[in-house]
Amino acid sequence: VSLERSEGLVFPLDGSATYHATFQQLVFRPFMGEIIVGTIVSSNARGLVASLDFFEDLEVPAKFLPQPATYDETSRLWCWRYEDDSEILWMDIGLEMRIRVKSVNFTKVTAHKRGLQATTTCTEARDDP
Repeated sequence: VSLERSEGLVFPLDGSATYHATFQQLVFRPFMGEIIVGTIVSSNARGLVASLDFFEDLEVPAKFLPQPATYDETSRLWCWRYEDDSEILWMDIGLEMRIRVKSVNFTKVTAHKRGLQATTTCTEARDDP
């Protein structure tokens, strides 16, 4: 990571210091339909939360889990009942899984005279007809 900054310049009327900065920024924005590999970090009745090591807010809602999937309240884990209950595959914490991107939520925070304003945009993948 490279970072350069200038000497601070103090403005006489408001006393704030201003710096000119040059830096590199990494932005994570997966494509709709992209397959990414994540690790399950938590599980609840609404679905799963996965980690990509650098990003841990990846939510997988229950409706997007392989069907028929059921949530076990005792173990607090999801399981997939494969081929008419002949085999049960548990989605354990720490399990590596492949995830297809169905939507991306991005929150932009802007400063206004009255304070901060957050605007969230959601991009969703279209289902093929």
